[in-house]
Amino acid sequence: MEIGGIIAIVLGVIVLLLIYGLMNSSRKIEKLEDNNNALADYNEQLEEFIKQQSVAIEDSNRRLNEIDDKGFFRSDDEIGWFFSQLKELQENLNQFRVYIKK
Repeated sequence: MEIGGIIAIVLGVIVLLLIYGLMNSSRKIEKLEDNNNALADYNEQLEEFIKQQSVAIEDSNRRLNEIDDKGFFRSDDEIGWFFSQLKELQENLNQFRVYIKK
């Protein structure tokens, strides 16, 4: 066999390997793009959930402060103890508020 024939066969094999590699890489890139899009959608949903929870925490905090300012509950009875515990829980929740830009 001539040298030219051997070179043609070797180059043909190299071209086939390169084509296979490109196709394989292309499939993997498409999978990554799909995963990236799914993650972006999930992040948007999570961001909306966090905003909703932040609004609920803010509303709860405002209402609890209104009730506390009126002094409906004494701290020496059971309801007063429960109210104190509720205020403590609210203070812990306040740490998780997100300030939403309007």
